[in-house]
Amino acid sequence: MNILLIDDELLFLTPITHCLKKSEYGVLECDSPLKAMQLVETNKFDCIIIDYSMPEMNGIEFVKWIRHHSIDKIRDTPVLLLTGWEEMEIVKEAYDEGISLFRTKADILRNPQGILQAISTAIAMNGTHRVTDKIAIAFKKDI
Repeated sequence: MNILLIDDELLFLTPITHCLKKSEYGVLECDSPLKAMQLVETNKFDCIIIDYSMPEMNGIEFVKWIRHHSIDKIRDTPVLLLTGWEEMEIVKEAYDEGISLFRTKADILRNPQGILQAISTAIAMNGTHRVTDKIAIAFKKDI
């Protein structure tokens, strides 16, 4: 399984990277969402893990780019958002824009092995929010 880790503070990702590599995941680290866009267009990733707060664009803006991409393999990539912030507005916006799963950095740092479960959950949950929204919209139209 190939994982792309995007965070402007790559030092934070060291325990996550170590855990993933130990579990024999292919891991590519990137310190810039703009660079990550190029990587996503030239490589296939099974899951993208991205930080929320970065200087060039935040993780939600990156997810918007992913979800509106013209290429299916990119548009359908599961995305796990990590952040130090636990604000409900961020969580709600993240899910509204198509994030697959949200976790706090504190949770992952307390238990780096938890990243493996988070990746599995993100892959399983990918698209369910968008599908649910489409069903709700279709249901409202039928009323």
